[in-house]
Amino acid sequence: MNILTDWLRIVYKLINDRRNLRHGDQCRISRKIVIENAKNISIDNNVWIESNVTLGAYDGQISLGENTHLLPFVVLHTYSGYIHIGKNCTIHPFCVL
Repeated sequence: MNILTDWLRIVYKLINDRRNLRHGDQCRISRKIVIENAKNISIDNNVWIESNVTLGAYDGQISLGENTHLLPFVVLHTYSGYIHIGKNCTIHPFCVL
């Protein structure tokens, strides 16, 4: 029973974080991504985030520029730094930053 309660809390937190995600126009963001601390993540116009991507901005910030494409299984985590992906970039599967 305790494991189920913990799991539901995690799912609820992820759903709420997704609602706080700021993004530009014409973005395609899969529903099958993990977002942690969405208030520190900014996404510009025309960004495509495919399934199984993890974005975690704990004490740092993540910024995705225009026309950026994150392919499946990309992991972007920052604990106190800043990750900025510029315009017109593609991050290929299984890349970890």
